[in-house]
Amino acid sequence: MVRCLRTGRGETGLVLANGGSLTYQHVVCLSSKAPTFQYPAANPLPEHLDDKSAPPINQITEGEAYIEV
Repeated sequence: MVRCLRTGRGETGLVLANGGSLTYQHVVCLSSKAPTFQYPAANPLPEHLDDKSAPPINQITEGEAYIEV
């Protein structure tokens, strides 16, 4: 994909890696042009979140659960 973009055969590309053992699904977007937007100079998120900014968590559970590692 990178070779094609560097030789002028296209402007954008999407690469999907579906490894199965080390990676589940990872994606990278490639482009031969620079982005037209500016990244923020500072972190736009607040330093601390208050308790009301997160949705409530249901503590009551039913049924079986499987933990995959």
